[in-house]
Amino acid sequence: MFGGVPAQALTKAHGQHLIISGDVRDEWLGIVREMTGQLSAGMALRFQTLVHAALAAAEGVEVAHRVTICRDPKDNAYLSPARSGSAEILVTGDHDLLTLEAKALAGVGLSGLRILTPRDSLDRT
Repeated sequence: MFGGVPAQALTKAHGQHLIISGDVRDEWLGIVREMTGQLSAGMALRFQTLVHAALAAAEGVEVAHRVTICRDPKDNAYLSPARSGSAEILVTGDHDLLTLEAKALAGVGLSGLRILTPRDSLDRT
């Protein structure tokens, strides 16, 4: 998340309309705390700066509709704000989210959602 293609995708997303729920914000901040101790000082600062910039740019969304179609409940935490905030695109490297079928997404009110890898999000205009 803190380097290469994922970092480029997150930086590109700053110019878009970003939405985030409190649950996802908390998860990201937890990852920052966890990773900071595992990285060199310079890399930790870059990672913290990147994540905090994304969080500052994102609009907080109150989750009005809980989505529960994923095997991993943490993945549902990304789909729920996507539904509540009428997201068009979800960028992730998570295999379970990337392999969700359009029919399953439509069944929970996410028929317009496209789930892209960070690379695919960079390649789209």
